[in-house]
Amino acid sequence: MFYFVEEIVRYTHRAGDNVLPHRHGGYEVIVYRNGAGAATVEREEFSYTGTSLLVVPEQREHFERTLTETSVRSCIFRTDYMKVTEPILITASKYSVLVEKIYDALGRMAELYFAEERDVAALENSLAQMLYTLRYLIEVYESKFDTQIISLCNNAKRYILANFNKEIHFEILANNIGYSYDRFRHIFVEVVGMGLKAYQQGIRMNNAKKMLIETSRTVQEIAKRCGYDNPICFMNYFKRTMGMTPKQYRRLSRGEVQNMTFNFSDTENSTAR
Repeated sequence: MFYFVEEIVRYTHRAGDNVLPHRHGGYEVIVYRNGAGAATVEREEFSYTGTSLLVVPEQREHFERTLTETSVRSCIFRTDYMKVTEPILITASKYSVLVEKIYDALGRMAELYFAEERDVAALENSLAQMLYTLRYLIEVYESKFDTQIISLCNNAKRYILANFNKEIHFEILANNIGYSYDRFRHIFVEVVGMGLKAYQQGIRMNNAKKMLIETSRTVQEIAKRCGYDNPICFMNYFKRTMGMTPKQYRRLSRGEVQNMTFNFSDTENSTAR
């Protein structure tokens, strides 16, 4: 078994802060504490409130936006002790004790990581202990779901991903697999962390942000390609969720302007990403 730390960060996200898309060679475990916001991994969006834990698999592009001030601790690491192929967000209060243990472990690891004389052996030992708790938490969390339920939700996610820019009749979608809409929506929220419509909106916004960065299409064109018939509705929703207009996001993401967001309050004497 091998395991080693690549990077540890601890900071405070202020309301309105954003982290641009980035990826790491190793896994990343992030604990958001006493705040609210959203993290996007590839095309999936995960919303968090209170104290939540997110595991990002290796080489997955991800970014974040913060709605209320949030304390964040994160560790990027490599290991063969566990294998995570899909992002996992754990928000339920029933797992809060284990999530808090991981948050505290990340704090102790940060002290070792930022010490003037880094004790590598002690740091790796702390990582091993944290991984033991993390693996146990993931196993307990995933064991509560029947494999058929997980398969149904994954199929629904794939369908939404393929048809994100179309009008989806979720009531018909649920009925076709033998559930009422309310029942399947409840199941989907429990497994995925958000509702069916919110999941579609998140994918639409992520595709819009990608096009704003990578293409020269107009905002109106992007709105239409993402399923918004009314570009004004798209622009209003974008500003409400991102704290800036689509044009401001494009300029900021391309480095054309500075100091609009992406602020980090380094309250724990560490470096921000």
